[in-house]
Amino acid sequence: MSLVPAKTYYEQANPDLLYRIPVTANSILEIGCGSGGLGKAYKGINPTSTYIGVEVMPAPASEARKVLDHVIEADINREFNIKLPDTISQVDCLVFGDVLEHLVNPHAVVSALLPLLKDQGQLIACIPNAQHWTVIANLLSGHWPQEEQGIFDKTHLRWFTLNSIRKLMQDNNLIIQDITPRIFDIKNAKTFVSSLAPSMPNLNLSPQKLLEGVAPLQYVVRASKIPHKNITISGLMLQPQAGMNDVRMIQPLRSLSSIPGVQLTLSSDQLSLSTTESPKIMIWQRQLLTYESSIEQIQKVIKAGYVLISE
Repeated sequence: MSLVPAKTYYEQANPDLLYRIPVTANSILEIGCGSGGLGKAYKGINPTSTYIGVEVMPAPASEARKVLDHVIEADINREFNIKLPDTISQVDCLVFGDVLEHLVNPHAVVSALLPLLKDQGQLIACIPNAQHWTVIANLLSGHWPQEEQGIFDKTHLRWFTLNSIRKLMQDNNLIIQDITPRIFDIKNAKTFVSSLAPSMPNLNLSPQKLLEGVAPLQYVVRASKIPHKNITISGLMLQPQAGMNDVRMIQPLRSLSSIPGVQLTLSSDQLSLSTTESPKIMIWQRQLLTYESSIEQIQKVIKAGYVLISE
């Protein structure tokens, strides 16, 4: 379910991008900032940061200047050499929010802008998935819609799948931290996969593997120049009540997960334990000893290598 309010294309703030920009970032460069919706939302989280936007369209760029610290009006297809404000030589975060698919040469643009990113910084991008089930369904019917926005946006010049997203990052010597699918219509995706079931054996396709490929509408990728030490934080919350989870668990842990290397899982109904070898912390919202199975669950958490914290 999308958390983005009904806004114009240029005003939207993708929450899956927003909550991946490190809360500790001092400077952010967003390519294709539109009217500054994402930057405005981030400044609400980290008001002391310097947020720089690049936008080719004059009207949105003018609006963005009202909410961002600096706006550069430029066509990134033609002007690779972006000049940052004099007080900033490199940025902590480089953001491409549904932009790479609009570029003539995405590889060249990423390569040209990487020197502006600090070695400890990270690149964040949201990229449409050309393997989405609606794309395949339309192609099977001989159609290619031309729409104002979305996966069939008529201004798209390049198309990506999960594999080509990985290749784009790796070809630029970036280390992928994580790639997160954005899935909005899983029911129809499952129906589509089921409709292809009779032909799958002949095509050597696995139903589950196909579903994993066609369900995401977009992917959000985080990548960096150097590896980051990983740490897993798991949160086990109470059932939702009067905003307590949001204030005491969701918002604080979501902020932590924006820091490079931090992997977060949150649940209010099941004990989900990671098998990773990295350091692990379990934050268990009260009360630990409420249920008959509490002692057994505590033992499982400790045996799995977690440091257990009771909130």
